[in-house]
Amino acid sequence: MDQKTNINGGCVTGYDGICVQSVLELNSLESAVCQPYKSCEKVFYITHEQCQQANRNCTTNGKTSCIDLTECQLYQSQVGCVINKTGLNVQSGIVKSTGLCTWDAKNNQCRDQDCSDYIRTTHRECFGILSTCTSNGETCIKQELCSSYTTQVICETAVGSDGICFWEYASLKNNNNATCRLLICQDIQNSLSNNVCLASSLSCVIDNDNICIPKANCSTYTSKSACNYGGLDGICVFKQQNGINSISGIGTCTLMRDCSAANDDQNACQAAKDRCLWIPELIIQGLATPSKCSALDCTLNWAKNGYCNRILNWDKTSQQICKLINGTCVAINPITLSSSECLKISGYTYTWNTSKNQCQVCKPSKPNSNQNNDTGEEEKNENTESTSSNQILSIIGLMVIDYLIS
Repeated sequence: MDQKTNINGGCVTGYDGICVQSVLELNSLESAVCQPYKSCEKVFYITHEQCQQANRNCTTNGKTSCIDLTECQLYQSQVGCVINKTGLNVQSGIVKSTGLCTWDAKNNQCRDQDCSDYIRTTHRECFGILSTCTSNGETCIKQELCSSYTTQVICETAVGSDGICFWEYASLKNNNNATCRLLICQDIQNSLSNNVCLASSLSCVIDNDNICIPKANCSTYTSKSACNYGGLDGICVFKQQNGINSISGIGTCTLMRDCSAANDDQNACQAAKDRCLWIPELIIQGLATPSKCSALDCTLNWAKNGYCNRILNWDKTSQQICKLINGTCVAINPITLSSSECLKISGYTYTWNTSKNQCQVCKPSKPNSNQNNDTGEEEKNENTESTSSNQILSIIGLMVIDYLIS
């Protein structure tokens, strides 16, 4: 390309590299020409817009030429204080930095745009602009600890850096000093929907009296309602208290450690439906068969749920491999699977060994007290096989390979 060619709109790339359209010297009355781009300093414009039009990596120094984009605080002129070199930074849909600069007239310097540069009345609006912002009801402000908000309006409008805030009115409890503090489960009043309690970011559950309480370990609950929501330690099983002074919905709550523990708690059993099946009470010819929570196996899962896939034991340390044979789902020895069945039927915990021409476990599990340590056990009985977290990378790789060849 002729270095002095004037091509409006076509000055982008030539055989000699990236092009730039610029006058040859500052304040020149000549038309801009297309020439090889060497640096922003060789582009003679004194407005941000002109420098950006010449090259997206340039702004102006406001005096003699364009300059490279850099950090906001390094710009020396107001006209060049527009954007930084990083640009808009969005992570998982949240704006971490706007990439914009603001001229601080009081201190006569350029800085990164912050919350105070926006006038918005709600937290949602301010947070949508910049993730460190909230609102005081009038303008955007930087999120601080709830305890730092001094008025009820700010406390009830803003969100704290530590979470949702709550305005506690003056009372004996706080020495008659109203204060803004972090919201706790008990602050969610009965008048609010139960969904508010359950949907809050605080991890709350609902007690029998529709009181919102913090989620805790199963053993700390005494009400059926709270127990049914589960604990921090897992699925909970409720047992109603008995006796003349017993109260409906009040009893003991324990961590569910196997399916049979929930023989009298349908809610708990169904919460573990990937491993357990609730079988209701049956009355046949006047005789009652008690309800029970039964551990799933291949046959039961097929008969009741219509699925024939591998079944994990309660603590997910072993599995039963299932296969549909002649319309019946049965437990099988995974080494009998064919090369086309091995990966999928085993749930990607087995792979095809071409040298042995058989299906084998991806990685042998470490022996423990619940397993036979005999070295021949794998071939004798592999209806249940251990699975562990260190198989994950191998499984992912196998899934990718299987996808590519299918």
